[in-house]
Amino acid sequence: MKILAATIGIVLLLATIGPFTVFAQTEPNESDKPMKRLFNDFSTNWSGHYVTNSNGYTYASASWIVPTISTSSSGYSSAWVGIGGVSGTGNLIQTGTDQDCTTGTTTAGELKYHGLEAKPTNSGKGGGSGGGSKSCTPTYYAWYEAYPAPEVKIANFVVTPGDVITASVTKSNENWVITINDITAQETFTTTVSNFTPDQTTAEVIMERPALCFVTCKLTNLANFGQIQFTNATATSSTTNTFDNILSDAPITMVNNSFKLLASPSPITNPGTFTDTWYRSS
Repeated sequence: MKILAATIGIVLLLATIGPFTVFAQTEPNESDKPMKRLFNDFSTNWSGHYVTNSNGYTYASASWIVPTISTSSSGYSSAWVGIGGVSGTGNLIQTGTDQDCTTGTTTAGELKYHGLEAKPTNSGKGGGSGGGSKSCTPTYYAWYEAYPAPEVKIANFVVTPGDVITASVTKSNENWVITINDITAQETFTTTVSNFTPDQTTAEVIMERPALCFVTCKLTNLANFGQIQFTNATATSSTTNTFDNILSDAPITMVNNSFKLLASPSPITNPGTFTDTWYRSS
């Protein structure tokens, strides 16, 4: 789950929209879960692979190449590695990159949630916000999040299409250490999250379409990222293995509420490698 304050304000917000005044920015309630599961491992917001271990994971990592986003239509996409979020019974810690293409019309105080189980729209198609224009401006950046706390956008960390990214989350005593490296640009960012307990029973490597939230939440269109290749997907429980060596590995396919395919992962090959492919935006 990633939460982005698009401008300012996370808990309290005073904003006026036309004749209406909104006095508070609502955050996800307890029924909101990071992965929105439509049926089995079909999700309306995630595409990728996860592994399961009842002993609990203390480390997860992966590498990927930042894709170039098509500017033909607007949308959002997030590539990340994390621990938690599949079972819907606990919190999620994650870090990754965003590859978005926007029209610059973000509402003041709007929040972006990565991993949020957003409410289905009235159309029943699970999307529509933040997408659909004829042209848009691509943006790329790195972030981390300890859901349900808001996303933290990493300042002074420049992300460019084609950059090789490696990222990890690691439990250290009672803390979580988050690290993301841009190998191409020779940038490194590390931070520690304290007093946080994620659901450690799953580890994930995911391509996601987030939700934009302003009072209510709505899934965005999925930016056309073409394909993205993840490599060296690794998780540590009692032993360290790449995802393909763990029997409980499972793929997640992204669809809309009508089961139209949005994005889907290839099978995993050595060493912990798979390709995620975009098919449609919503």
